[in-house]
Amino acid sequence: MSILDCLNIGCGGRKFKNAVNIDMTYKKGYVEPDILTHALALPFRSETFKWVLASHIIEHLPKTAHGIALTEWRRVLIPDGKVMISFPEFDVCLQNYLDNYMGNRQYWEFTIFGACRWEGDEHKSGVTQNYIGELLFNIGFTNLKWDRTDRNDACLGVTATKCERLPGRLGEK
Repeated sequence: MSILDCLNIGCGGRKFKNAVNIDMTYKKGYVEPDILTHALALPFRSETFKWVLASHIIEHLPKTAHGIALTEWRRVLIPDGKVMISFPEFDVCLQNYLDNYMGNRQYWEFTIFGACRWEGDEHKSGVTQNYIGELLFNIGFTNLKWDRTDRNDACLGVTATKCERLPGRLGEK
């Protein structure tokens, strides 16, 4: 079995050279993934990637699908593999919208609802640090490292390591 460096889920216009770049949408000139597939059903064997990158994808999924997505992303990671997730921090974006922070209410509206330029470009859920942290732990990740930007863009990122054993299921991998 071949181990690959990185799976870039929901690549949009950000493709990386040493990654398998996937997206569920193809838009010539903007979204041109290596593989057209959905983040909830990855066409890869278990323990294939060292890294899973999910930059601004989790908010495009309904909350009912978050656990499914993280379980699937965990499945394709090698032992001690890392997932890196970034997202607009919902509560900060909402407060910035209410405050009309920087006089740009439309920008904050986009961070809450998505730009809605095509199907899949809308946000279906709000994500906060507490919510995603608890979900990552419950799915089987540890060593969470947070990277918060300033209020100007209200983006939050987290890097987490795949646990060898799932919480509450001793001996199971």
